[in-house]
Amino acid sequence: MIVKIIKDTKYVKDILEKEKKIFLNDAYSEAQITEMIEKKEYKIVTIIEDEIVGYGIFHDAIDIIELIKIGVLPEKQRQGIGEKIMAGIEEIRDILLEVRESNKKAINFYKKLGFKECSKRKNYYRDGETAIIMIKNNR
Repeated sequence: MIVKIIKDTKYVKDILEKEKKIFLNDAYSEAQITEMIEKKEYKIVTIIEDEIVGYGIFHDAIDIIELIKIGVLPEKQRQGIGEKIMAGIEEIRDILLEVRESNKKAINFYKKLGFKECSKRKNYYRDGETAIIMIKNNR
C-alpha cells in the first residue's frame, strides 16, 4: 500500500472512475478533478494498491486545511485506508470538513480521528440536507 500525493493529471481518469463509483450523483467532473490537481493549493492524497483504492481532496487555505472529499472503494472500507489518507495530510494546522448530517458512518469515522462538531450549515447540499462542520485541532 502506497500513500502518494498526486500532482499529475495522468491520474484524472482513475480518480474520476472512483468518484463515480463512490459518490454517484455527487461525483466531481473530469474538469473539476483536473483543476484541483493542477492548482497548488489543492492536495490529493491517494492510497494505491494495484490501483487507487482511496483518496482525499484537501484545500490548503493558509491557516487551515479543509477536507473537501474523502473516498474509499466500498469493498476496501473499514480496512484503515481512510485513516492512512488522513495521516497523509495531518500537519500542524487545524483540519476542517463538512459532512452530511445523515452520514453517521463518516461522522463516527471523523470522531474516531479526533474531529469535533463545531457548527451546522442548513440546506448545504443540493438536496437540501444540512452539513455538520467538524474540526480537528492540531495545534
